[in-house]
Amino acid sequence: MKKLLSLLFCIFLMVSCQSQTDLEALKFGTDIESLLKGLEDKYRDNSTYIPFPEYKMTELNCFKIGGITLNNYSLYNKVYLAVDSYKNNQFIGYVVIIQDPEKEQELTDYFLSQMGEPIKKYINEKKEKGYLDAQYLWDDSQKDRLVYIYRHHTQTKKGNEGEEMALVRTIFMTIKKGLVATPDKNNNPENVKKLLEENPRAFEVLEMIKAWFPN
Repeated sequence: MKKLLSLLFCIFLMVSCQSQTDLEALKFGTDIESLLKGLEDKYRDNSTYIPFPEYKMTELNCFKIGGITLNNYSLYNKVYLAVDSYKNNQFIGYVVIIQDPEKEQELTDYFLSQMGEPIKKYINEKKEKGYLDAQYLWDDSQKDRLVYIYRHHTQTKKGNEGEEMALVRTIFMTIKKGLVATPDKNNNPENVKKLLEENPRAFEVLEMIKAWFPN
């Protein structure tokens, strides 16, 4: 019975994702209402990386990036599609969270080969310990977008035998240039005022991403 259910589930996935959406091909300002209607696995949520309304999906096999097919390697793999509002559903960016080591490396290589020199970069690597903490940020004027990658690799012990296991969590984010976030209503107005006095551009998305980098 379990095998039959698994087979039916796989058939459903193949039928529902016959046509994969290339996130790199989505144009900013596109109404993605029809795309959303074709996705069974979606709900309103927020990745915390893009300060705008988002739809979250965990069935990554419906998507690809630059021709690279995504997969459902882990329950923690996620796709977020960001929109200007839940009413208009105009596409403004995406966040993809990957824990598959091979797919993560393939996507990283893709962006590094496509984007050229980043405007900000941070790399802290200890190869002998399997540790990596890295960030990249590109200001892509040609495609009117910002591209951000955060890579985090660690090693941990697996099972009683103490076998080493790699843990990977990488964030790939693309968002339209020039967007400005609105301060949360719960923020103390005095704190917001002080922040803007220190940096009048503090709520511009580009400035927010730059603030994620270590000083």
